[in-house]
Amino acid sequence: RAMSTDVAKFCSPNEHSNVTLICGDNKLRISKDFLAMYSPVFTAMFFGGFAENGKDEMEIKDVVYEEFVDLFELIFSLDAQISDSSLPHILAL
Repeated sequence: RAMSTDVAKFCSPNEHSNVTLICGDNKLRISKDFLAMYSPVFTAMFFGGFAENGKDEMEIKDVVYEEFVDLFELIFSLDAQISDSSLPHILAL
């Protein structure tokens, strides 16, 4: 894996996290606003007419946790590197 596996920054509540994404047995605490800036899917989930709108916890199904973390590292880190092995799942997400 070319990307860092240091996910502590996504696992602990902080002053910027306002939603918990549940992926399997793992929880990621994230800023709705920040994710919405980078993803129309998250914009719709958090601020659109979806049932998830307004919830503090959301379950993310059919996603491999480690691949989901790769996506967050790419969004949140200026120096994240995409490898040939991580590219397919980053594009799929």
